[in-house]
Amino acid sequence: MVEVLVMSILVSEEERNNLSKFRLLLEESDDFTDPESLEFCDDSTLVRFLRARQGNVESAHAMIRATLKWREENETSKIVCSACKTDPKSHSTRIIGWCMKGRPVFYSSFASQTSRDPEDNIDHIIALLESTFKMISAQSFVWVIDFAGFQTGDITPSTGRQALKLFCDNYPERLGAAYLLDSPLVFSGLWRVLKQWIEPTTERKISFVRLRDRNMKLKNVFDSNLLNRLDEEIKRIRNTDSQIDLHEWWNELPPVPPRGPNRSIVNA
Repeated sequence: MVEVLVMSILVSEEERNNLSKFRLLLEESDDFTDPESLEFCDDSTLVRFLRARQGNVESAHAMIRATLKWREENETSKIVCSACKTDPKSHSTRIIGWCMKGRPVFYSSFASQTSRDPEDNIDHIIALLESTFKMISAQSFVWVIDFAGFQTGDITPSTGRQALKLFCDNYPERLGAAYLLDSPLVFSGLWRVLKQWIEPTTERKISFVRLRDRNMKLKNVFDSNLLNRLDEEIKRIRNTDSQIDLHEWWNELPPVPPRGPNRSIVNA
């Protein structure tokens, strides 16, 4: 099988052929209603939507048309997290670095956020995704979800399904890997409900990791600097003497994205 790089994604010859058909279908259907939709539908995005629909061009076309409509109606490029503008501690999800493949690594902790409002959470995630993938050419991200401070009301089946629907419908194939760190027993029942709405390919990207096993699990994904950064976050969030309220994570900048040998951003 011959594979080539198309806008940072390794694709097969069959995918290239489907990509050409997909592009032609979009142009013939007059789906590009504004410059933003045309910019959004680059080749790498089309490949992700094709993969989300197992290479079915018509199905991928219907999917991306729905996403274009959703993006236009919600003005996704303008979404900001209003909760975090009011209180920077509202949400903890942010970039803490880059994995060995050059993908952005998000870190979340239930203990360090003050907002539990589902709509605010969705806005925060959308704003983070939009700003992140404008900044780099990587096509996917890694997410470490630290369950320290988790309460049963933090995720309900309805809010969980809403978040899953957001990713599945509008950000397909963006999740490269997710590590659920130290999840409590009470979450297992909720997980059984949530995973029925997760595609098998996505479920295989999700790993449950015990706190003590994290370095062994992540050493082939994160370099030593990122492992140390993650350790700092984990220890700080569990140390009641560290005064979480005084830790201004929102003012921290992640390292500059890695560059390949040709001085271009590493693609993943």
